[in-house]
Amino acid sequence: MVAVQYEGQSLISDIPSVAEALYDSKNSEDNCAWITWDKATQDACYAEKQADRDAYLSRFVQGTIENSGGNWKVRNAVIDLDGDSSTGSDEVKISLNLALPQFTGDSSTGMGLPDGVNELAVNGTAGLGSTEFTVEDGSKLQLELDSAFNEEDENGPDITSIGLQLQVRLENATRSFSGDMELGARKSVKLEEMGLNKEILYLNPEKLALRGSFSEKTTGNSLEASVVFTVDNAAEFGYFPADYERSDLTSYSYNEADNTLTLVHGEGENKATVRYSLEEGEYGWSYFIRIECLEVIGSANCPVMGGVDFWGIVRSVSGISQEDCWSNYSGYWRSNGTCVYLEGPNLDKDIRLVFSPVYTDYLLGELQAFVPGEGWYAATPDNYWEEYGFYESMIPTTETSGFITSELVQQDLNFNAEGRYVKFTVRMATSGRLSADLPEMDLELVVRRTGYESGDAALDVSWGDDRLRVEYPYTGEDSSRVVLTDGEGTKMELELAEVSSNVKGAIVKDGTTYGVIAEENDVYIVNWIDNTIETLY
Repeated sequence: MVAVQYEGQSLISDIPSVAEALYDSKNSEDNCAWITWDKATQDACYAEKQADRDAYLSRFVQGTIENSGGNWKVRNAVIDLDGDSSTGSDEVKISLNLALPQFTGDSSTGMGLPDGVNELAVNGTAGLGSTEFTVEDGSKLQLELDSAFNEEDENGPDITSIGLQLQVRLENATRSFSGDMELGARKSVKLEEMGLNKEILYLNPEKLALRGSFSEKTTGNSLEASVVFTVDNAAEFGYFPADYERSDLTSYSYNEADNTLTLVHGEGENKATVRYSLEEGEYGWSYFIRIECLEVIGSANCPVMGGVDFWGIVRSVSGISQEDCWSNYSGYWRSNGTCVYLEGPNLDKDIRLVFSPVYTDYLLGELQAFVPGEGWYAATPDNYWEEYGFYESMIPTTETSGFITSELVQQDLNFNAEGRYVKFTVRMATSGRLSADLPEMDLELVVRRTGYESGDAALDVSWGDDRLRVEYPYTGEDSSRVVLTDGEGTKMELELAEVSSNVKGAIVKDGTTYGVIAEENDVYIVNWIDNTIETLY
């Protein structure tokens, strides 16, 4: 594609030829050639292989793929779903336009994207019989980058936001739908400030919107509806992602006098304390690592095993023959010339040597602690095999105390905790005749969460010249006030008190209270401003 853009050439390929080339490339291996003992069986194998190829290619009837620069087009494509030309009712007809963003770089320097908004635009149609699906002009995928990105970069792209907007139409002989869909995600500044792994995309979902109009061609009836969900604090909300590592959660202390090591994993009210000691094994040159759970506080776990046999430290030497590997090291020889072997642990009998990746799963397995707001941490780093190699201990023999890295293995994804909660707005609307007995109506429901224990909900209903609005402000579990208005100055406030199990309220017009509502003995009584009383059953 880069060469085509650079030389200003265009590419036109017919779809059947492209399908043939792709099929032959994927199935280039000759699985029938090895059947040499029976020509009939081999011929049958080739015949079956050819039949599979013909069946696949028969689905691609016609069409072209065109490319000019970053613009790709599929023209007059016909895909036969069953590959049988005699049944034309299952032929899908496709036309598609795809405009790629402007890439930077080339094959030698690496392809990339500039900072700012990068856009991929798409539109086209697909039809099957009387049903047609259309992606309208204006449909696009937008990627906003905070800085330029190249595929050769060690870190991933610095994405500010990503959004998908689709405007679609679906119709057949009797019904049609026209609408749009929107999906969006935004970079969380909170996650970025936490200094997490740069390979992580700090994105939080921000918006989901569905809007559309349904109509019946025979009756002319139609109904419009929409649902929009937005996360109002997407940029400020943060959580600890899986594989997050901490270097201050697991401490160790070494007692040289009795050659024991004590680990304390966790913090605050959730921690486990474990002691490891070295005992001579029954075979003389092996050892047994004793694992003692000294204390568990709160949400924490000790290792599941009470101990593990220790046969030696895994070592390796390169550039050695298979014969020398066996005779000199009693080791395992690899084809790259590396000999892997066990070095006896009785060189200095230091228990700190045993905490290598080979034994870590046994020594630290299930040693976990819970940190509120973060999750469950295991007392090992995510990439300890890569970081410490095959045999190097995580605990250096030169240190008597320190920390080892812990990994978050189970997130605390409580999005409804004080100090960490999602603010959102949900907006649902519909317009049309909901049934034959009702007039044309417009309905809209808006629900918002504005704080940990605060929010509001409002329902608007309008038909003709009339309107009704119901509001429910929420400030906690004791919230019980409901407000009804008609859009012309009339307001009814109701207090739905759970304590007294009675309803009370007032009817107000332009600031003047005209009636007071009270509930007495399961009967609703309205005391009007002129001292008349009305009873509602």
